[in-house]
Amino acid sequence: MVKKELLRFAIAGTVGFVVDAGVLYLVKDSLGYYLGRALSFFLAVFCTWLLNRQFTFHQKASGVSPVLEFIRYFWLMLGGGAINYLTYAALIHWFSYMQKYPVWAVAAGSVASMTINFLSLKYVLYSKQKKHI
Repeated sequence: MVKKELLRFAIAGTVGFVVDAGVLYLVKDSLGYYLGRALSFFLAVFCTWLLNRQFTFHQKASGVSPVLEFIRYFWLMLGGGAINYLTYAALIHWFSYMQKYPVWAVAAGSVASMTINFLSLKYVLYSKQKKHI
């Protein structure tokens, strides 16, 4: 079960990465690398929440309303997001190559935060088994 969830989580994360990097590329010239990344991160979190609740952890429940579930999801993702963003910002700051191709900095941040995000979702937010009627 964990292997299936991890694979599904990776698929959802890949879609989130595409949203994150795609939005960043669309807005980096108008919002800059840092504010643009804040927006792209938020949209990627929303996207992965939808995918993870319906695809990855579809047999689990949060036990709360969808609105409260998203708020909790977002807060949990901030832990991983902090690791993600700090990795991204450090690479953008220290390596001019990363400024030219920020997708690599986004990828490095995503990989750095994947484990913490998976564990926090599996064991904190989606820790209850759904009741089948």
